[in-house]
Amino acid sequence: MKITQYLNSLLVTFVVFVSATFNVQAQSINECLKRVVVGASVDTTVGDLHALCVAEINNGSTVDTNTEERLAAERVVMENPWTLLQHKTNYVLPVAYNFKSENIDVESVPGDARELDATEFKFQLSFKSLLWNRPFDTNARLYAGYTNTSWWQAYNKDESSPFRETNHQPELFLDIPSGLRYAGWELANLRLGINHTSNGRSGAASRTWNRVYAELMISNEFNEIRFKPWNTISDIEDNPNIDEFSGKFQLEGLHHIGKHTLNWKARHNLESESRGSVEFDWSFPIAGRDDLQFFVQYFDGYGESLIDFDIKSQRLGLGFKLGN
Repeated sequence: MKITQYLNSLLVTFVVFVSATFNVQAQSINECLKRVVVGASVDTTVGDLHALCVAEINNGSTVDTNTEERLAAERVVMENPWTLLQHKTNYVLPVAYNFKSENIDVESVPGDARELDATEFKFQLSFKSLLWNRPFDTNARLYAGYTNTSWWQAYNKDESSPFRETNHQPELFLDIPSGLRYAGWELANLRLGINHTSNGRSGAASRTWNRVYAELMISNEFNEIRFKPWNTISDIEDNPNIDEFSGKFQLEGLHHIGKHTLNWKARHNLESESRGSVEFDWSFPIAGRDDLQFFVQYFDGYGESLIDFDIKSQRLGLGFKLGN
């Protein structure tokens, strides 16, 4: 199959998958309420149902700008068994150019590749599923999540277009809602979790990272701020100093300006030899759909991928964000 045909097939698959999960068809609140009330659990409130329908009619814009309505909408959906929910950002970046590609060690690429392209195809797919709702009669929820991030040398025909790196992140986490409010801000959620990250390879190219973390989220109508410190657990033989490059915490902010979403992330190692990374994302709806957005991503620093955790990258990506 030609590369262009494969790229088209991959993009269509991602769009269909996420659209089937997150796109909605309701035309009015009344029609929506009639539909969702049938499948709702006995614990679902009228307020939850109304929030879900408002979010649907706005094609997800209300979900993005109001954390309370987003969580209420999610509660209704996850009552159905085997439902997969969006976890982290799902996106495809057909053009992802690394301005410091000369830093990458070509020996770490699978196969016999000896020359890399600076332009890659980067994509991420992330979802979660509810395992235990309200354990021990609390308001908490236990989830299992999975995130796949890949860097594909799609245009490197001379080297047979290898996947340079793929990172797998299964995790288990407990969400504890708060609902505390002050001066227009809400302490929306506390998350406690354990994360395993691996590139699924062996030998000198093997990379593994196990962490426990806590994540605190505060929000208001147009903003979210997340603070996520972590601690490495178990011995890491293949990258023992990963914390020195990939950092010991992440601070993330999100701001909505109309239909535009601005997102930034910063990591730091909290050491005298300062290392870490920054990432800036910008997205806005296209084609009259809020679940398909034009997406720009800029990354500068260490730890973009596991194989490159100690190599400085500077990447600009253009593509599409899928889902809300």
